[in-house]
Amino acid sequence: MLQVQPFSRTDGDEVRRRVESGYHVQRVEATTRADNAAMRRALRRAGYAKEAHYRRAWPDGGRVHDAVGYAVLRGDWETGVLTPVDWDDEPA
Repeated sequence: MLQVQPFSRTDGDEVRRRVESGYHVQRVEATTRADNAAMRRALRRAGYAKEAHYRRAWPDGGRVHDAVGYAVLRGDWETGVLTPVDWDDEPA
């Protein structure tokens, strides 16, 4: 597993270099606070899809914030086509 924290533009470039240089990575994940609009925009621009919303999951100085999870799949990265997330998959 390749783990980079905290995420920055430099770290993102390093992840991309490692994925493209032959690592057998099928997905790269990122998690950020739900109120971090700049990071969320950056992830979407980089081709990541929102896959999760974690309620009250990010403690910060006595407060707890929601967090969101994003991922990019290798196939999506290679083709530039985003595989949609099936949000309506709850069993009856």
